[in-house]
Amino acid sequence: MNPWQHQQPYVAPPGYPPFAHPVDPRPSGATAITAGILGFVSGALPLIGILLTVAGVGILAILLGGSEAKGEAVAFMSLLALGVFIPLVGSVALMIASAVLLMRVAAARYVVASVCAAMVAYRIVELVTGPSAPRIDTSDATWSVLHVVTAVLALLPSTGRWCAARRRR
Repeated sequence: MNPWQHQQPYVAPPGYPPFAHPVDPRPSGATAITAGILGFVSGALPLIGILLTVAGVGILAILLGGSEAKGEAVAFMSLLALGVFIPLVGSVALMIASAVLLMRVAAARYVVASVCAAMVAYRIVELVTGPSAPRIDTSDATWSVLHVVTAVLALLPSTGRWCAARRRR
């Protein structure tokens, strides 16, 4: 065939369907759904622990009864509130952002990743500025790893494609 001559278009043989252009497969959403579920779990479990701790201290103050014990319980509750407020807000924000991510809102990817990064940063600051001797707790390391994995899954391009597929339907 002459190199300057254009090729003829493909014609399917008789009895076969005509050639069709490839269609992009729909994104599976595995990374997005996993990020949403991990974000919801990593937000809900500490929230339950925080609420049980606050309730336990309150019950303890009631059971001890004396005014001196109540004063100590109130002082402990005020210190506990400082250590509880930031994780409480972070847990609630992570749960809400994860639920919105599962509704395929693209901006929720960045909110989930930002909240996870803030929670890891809070754990690092808490570790450095905590009690006199630095401690490494397995639960702190576990939650930090879980937050990092959730943030990475939320920022993967496949999560973005899954969120964008909602608009194309």
